Amino acid sequence: LIEFMNLLPWGATVLELGCGPGRDTLFMSCPDKDFRLSLMKRFRARDNKTVAEKYDVPEIVLRVTGIDQSKSMIAASLEALISLKTVGMQPAYEPQFLIADMHNLYSLPLKLIEERFDAIWSCAALLVHTPHSLIHPTLHQVSELLLPNGIFSISYIHKQATGDYDKLLLSSAGPIKYFSQPDPEEITEIAKGYELSLEQQAFSDMEVNGQMKKKDFFVSQLFRKRL
Repeated sequence: LIEFMNLLPWGATVLELGCGPGRDTLFMSCPDKDFRLSLMKRFRARDNKTVAEKYDVPEIVLRVTGIDQSKSMIAASLEALISLKTVGMQPAYEPQFLIADMHNLYSLPLKLIEERFDAIWSCAALLVHTPHSLIHPTLHQVSELLLPNGIFSISYIHKQATGDYDKLLLSSAGPIKYFSQPDPEEITEIAKGYELSLEQQAFSDMEVNGQMKKKDFFVSQLFRKRL
């Protein structure tokens, strides 16, 4: 996320697909150093260093719209925003949280569709819960909503690590959910057809309680829309 942010100018517009309880949207919107540092200390990289040990706290602030199809997740996002404001951690730009389907981006308010975005971000949401038949139309919509030279960043479980595309799995929240696991090579080819060129790709492991369970289980891809 920090590397994604550092590619953008101050005040750039970002759409987060599947924002959940608002963690990443608020991180991008709120410049408070203590708030950002508290999140950066929670996550570790392969060299066992925390994000806070590897990166400086970003100073850039972005104009973010977070969407999620779950009403409870949007409610949690709004509660988190209120909590930040209550302790004086005011976002530099007020983030928007909207109930919307990440597979039907044309359902967004017309103003957002017409203005488009400098970047689109989705961490373990898009392509993690995306039936194969929706890959083409969804990536097409992503490209349509990006401004020329815009950035699209996604992370997901991938088929090369699991062998299957579709799975029903017990989620961390408890209920059994539908998970999709695309092939990164296929995603790269499909995205290319919608003017999205792959610029960066990296793999990371699945860890549970600090123990590595599956190597290269996740893939992160960063695309740029051609001019």
